[in-house]
Amino acid sequence: MAAWPGGPCPSCGNDVPPSMIRCCECRTLLNSDLEISDVKIPEYVPLPETDADPARTVTVRGFYSSCDSCGHTHRLRARYAGKRVRCKHCDAMMRTPADLSGTSQDGPKLAALYAACPDCDRPIDFAAVDVGATVFCQSCGTPVRPEHAPAAEPASV
Repeated sequence: MAAWPGGPCPSCGNDVPPSMIRCCECRTLLNSDLEISDVKIPEYVPLPETDADPARTVTVRGFYSSCDSCGHTHRLRARYAGKRVRCKHCDAMMRTPADLSGTSQDGPKLAALYAACPDCDRPIDFAAVDVGATVFCQSCGTPVRPEHAPAAEPASV
């Protein structure tokens, strides 16, 4: 008998592509010439499902913002969001974006955010729209999901 031409399985009716030896669904032998009585065919056991998204959650450590005066881009920690800081390039005071989600249209423009890779500890740069999405470390390729740090609880008096 020639190789399996493709089509429905004679046992279960599942569509089987050409040149297959066994049906993917019911494991029926599709070519009787290949049947050997003294060889034991192992039982088909489907593999368990794995997590489709292996990304690990990391906290946003800071952001990149440009100076109002000279346009130089600075890497700042998240605690400086919404504050005035001194530009190390031109020594002028510059405002930083208060909203690190990147949705605010008023105030200074947010250039990008960064977090640390959990494997190689190098910074991972990403856009504000990528918060909550899977991004990859530029150094080692580790998939991570950046999230904003939870808001601190207000101190009760």
